[in-house]
Amino acid sequence: MPHCASPTPHAFGPVLVCFLAVILVLSALPRFASCSSSSTSGWLASDFPDPRVNPPGDCGFTSGEFAWVTPAADPANATNWVCDPDRVLSLDEALSLANYLNSLSHQSPCDCEAVECPGSDVTPTGYLIGVALVDRLNIEGMTFEPLNVKAANFAKATRAKWFSGLGCDDNALVFYSRFSNELYISIGETVEGVVSDLELASLYRLGEQYLTVDDSSSSSQRGAGDEGQTTPSSSAVTHDGLVAVVSNLNEAILNGPSISSDIIFAFSIPLLLLVVLTVMCLVSNICCAQDISVPEPSVSRRSRTEVDAKSENEEDAKSENEEDAKSENEEETSR
Repeated sequence: MPHCASPTPHAFGPVLVCFLAVILVLSALPRFASCSSSSTSGWLASDFPDPRVNPPGDCGFTSGEFAWVTPAADPANATNWVCDPDRVLSLDEALSLANYLNSLSHQSPCDCEAVECPGSDVTPTGYLIGVALVDRLNIEGMTFEPLNVKAANFAKATRAKWFSGLGCDDNALVFYSRFSNELYISIGETVEGVVSDLELASLYRLGEQYLTVDDSSSSSQRGAGDEGQTTPSSSAVTHDGLVAVVSNLNEAILNGPSISSDIIFAFSIPLLLLVVLTVMCLVSNICCAQDISVPEPSVSRRSRTEVDAKSENEEDAKSENEEDAKSENEEETSR
């Protein structure tokens, strides 16, 4: 019978060391995975660059690509209001969009007090429009929310951070997430006074025309887990769509206040009620009208007796008249 040697205390040393090493490696894997995927996990609004504070490189531009001017001298005119850290657009497209936004700010009026107009100390500007682009939003560690709600919250927080202390809330931010194909337009309180919700709805429809991609041809190539994803549009199409949205937004601002859905609702409800009441009246007159005949008044007994007596008197008088006439005729005949 073979003899099994009992383990010595020295045999447990290497095993214990290996066990501890495995524990350390496993504990470090989540941290390493999170660090290695930080660039692809998406953006939080709190981490997104601020063009007035961060250098151009944080927004996808280098010093040679964009002439950086110290924001403190002229915050509105020295800021590139396009931030594309993930390079959703090409460099030329981003620069073209930035120049377009800068030209629009000088062409629009300033509805704030003179001291509140952005860039009033150097070159007065009007409404400010910014464009924020990300490849995807960060959804880790967050409560469940629809993507459009996440995009709305991201855009509102980013607009508040970018334009804090500039003007009188006369600004707007166009936000686009490439991976989820989400577009959201966040506007300040002053812009809300001149751009109605109907005009905003038309801007979203315009954006969908450019940014919605027909990926039915590639549906057969997607796996079961990719059905909720969309195929991102090309950078050129994205650029054209953003320019179209910004251009129409600027046009809505320049046109001034327009009719909103609240005004239409306020006028349509009373008008609708009036139409309903009119129709009900017509239907009731047509369907429920009755032929009302006036009944003959009932004759009381007393009235009937009086009528009968009157008739008898008339007959008696008639008979007397006839007898008198007959008597007169006989007398004349006898003569």
